[in-house]
Amino acid sequence: MDSGGQGGLRLRFTDGGSVPATVVVGADGVGSALRAQLTPGAAPESTPMAGVYGRSPLRLDGASVIPDALRTSGVLAIADQLGRAFFFTSMRFGENPREAFARLAPGTYAPTGDDYVMWGLLLRQEEVPTGVRGDLLALRTLAARMSTDFHPLVQRLVDTAELDATVLNLFATGRRPQHWAVPRATMMGDAVHTMPPFGAHGGNTALRDAALLGHRLVEARMSGTPVEEAIAGYQDEMVDYAFRAVDTAAGLMRRLTGGAAAPHWVLTRVLPRLHRVTVPEA
Repeated sequence: MDSGGQGGLRLRFTDGGSVPATVVVGADGVGSALRAQLTPGAAPESTPMAGVYGRSPLRLDGASVIPDALRTSGVLAIADQLGRAFFFTSMRFGENPREAFARLAPGTYAPTGDDYVMWGLLLRQEEVPTGVRGDLLALRTLAARMSTDFHPLVQRLVDTAELDATVLNLFATGRRPQHWAVPRATMMGDAVHTMPPFGAHGGNTALRDAALLGHRLVEARMSGTPVEEAIAGYQDEMVDYAFRAVDTAAGLMRRLTGGAAAPHWVLTRVLPRLHRVTVPEA
């Protein structure tokens, strides 16, 4: 990206093409191609943790794999081994996604058609062999091997997972931008405030970014305020709330997956006795 003249910008692509722009918003995730140019020195920091994510059918042979006791719950199972945990929750649609897409966005593709279970296996990055990172079958096999000590329900979810929906995420935490190099360009979501998936803050914070930036730009257009001022105001407000969320998520990750034995003993031995739900093994 470079200056396009008269305060504008020009985006240049790897295929040699380019387009002019008056405002650029980078919403291209943790691997953002614009971050280094917009916020020099603010690349995310790696963490010791990773996650294998999967999607499994909610119903097998017509019956729900999730017991009624857990029908509306998100479940976090913490292993005896430090740094190992498993999360799952069921995704139940009020309307079949294919029908909803056909009605609301004709001609577009519904990413799923049925209710499903979303799950994630948490483990340390050092436990992930380099060779599995681009191999979906090897990745699911790794998840199955790492889940053998969990409840049979967890093992069933991994065994029935949809192969093409199995992904690896190496957790990272964003760094606060100290300088925004391009006045008419900004970022939102994981492109600027990458956070580990603890506390479910990431998606909500990105939506808040979009609402705030849109409001600032519309307000500027109506009042005649320079676009640069509107974007700077968005950045100041966004960095404040977004990096509070980053700090919260990182703190939750450390408490859940850190190496301290006492907190882990409380999580795995004391809390389960305070709120116990019995789940059948079959």
